[in-house]
Amino acid sequence: MRDPFGAALLRACEADRRLFVLDGDCSHSTRSGRVADRLPGSFLNTGIAEQNMLGMAAGLALAGYRPVVSGFASILVGRAAEQILLSIGWPGLPVTIAGHYAGVSGSLEGAPHHAITDLAFMRSVPGMNVWVPADDADADTLGTEVLTGAGGPDTPPRPGPNYVRLCRNPMPPVPGGPRGPGDLRVWDHPDPDVVFVACGVAVAECVAAAELLAARGVAARVLGALRLKPFPDSEVYDLVRSGVLVVTVEEHSTIGGLGGAVAELIAARGGPRVLRLGIADTFTETGPYRQLLDKYGIAGPAIAAATHARLTEPGPRAAPGANGGPGARTEPSTRTKTC
Repeated sequence: MRDPFGAALLRACEADRRLFVLDGDCSHSTRSGRVADRLPGSFLNTGIAEQNMLGMAAGLALAGYRPVVSGFASILVGRAAEQILLSIGWPGLPVTIAGHYAGVSGSLEGAPHHAITDLAFMRSVPGMNVWVPADDADADTLGTEVLTGAGGPDTPPRPGPNYVRLCRNPMPPVPGGPRGPGDLRVWDHPDPDVVFVACGVAVAECVAAAELLAARGVAARVLGALRLKPFPDSEVYDLVRSGVLVVTVEEHSTIGGLGGAVAELIAARGGPRVLRLGIADTFTETGPYRQLLDKYGIAGPAIAAATHARLTEPGPRAAPGANGGPGARTEPSTRTKTC
């Protein structure tokens, strides 16, 4: 995703000289070096000094610029958490933070480069907007919207900072699923047994899992959430409440990210059971990217297997017609699927 986002960044900087790019000595990897090559007056390599870089961004924002901070997500968010929270979040400054090498896409760079807690932190920063593209086309489109302040098709511009989470690798377009209300991409089914809610590269994996489940007689609806904050509560709830099971999938810890957002929503309004898939409260290991997705259960076949296992195990579910509010009675599932 770094190439399309880098292209969007250069276009935006050419169109609006208030944009100023800071990079923590990784501009070749993040592709922000394109701005350095074409517009050297709009770029600064701060060196490996993420805390200072975010402080500089805050000062530039107060001086009337619209800074874009670029770096590896795990290091950028982890090392500069205080500056993100207090120097940028507290005053609600128009700073865009581009977190590259998200999830385990740093793969062979080593586990310290794997960003597995960034969404949990960024979701908790008051006023922070959080965006997670699913493929290269999203990275270009969302990058353009965030950097130009245009907002999405149904999302007016919001004041305050933005966090854009980007996979290191190229991600081909996920077929189908046009973007709709709530910045959701939906692969629909009129009567789903399971509703997947995913973000980032997990969207394509859930589409693949839905195809595998269809061969076993399980109907699945897939929601790709491009925006985690502000979370499109009403749009998501309308699409998940009719299922037997909601499965969240993310290339992130199962604590505090997308799974947390969906679980919080259903806890508040009532609805079906929730299964959260992702990196389960553990530190990651170094390895090839696809192998890591397999290991942590984020690949399509693993998602399908975990979902089918949960659907076929005995347990209560919300009664038909009772998903619309809290306190719904439960009864044994009559829609359990078997092989």
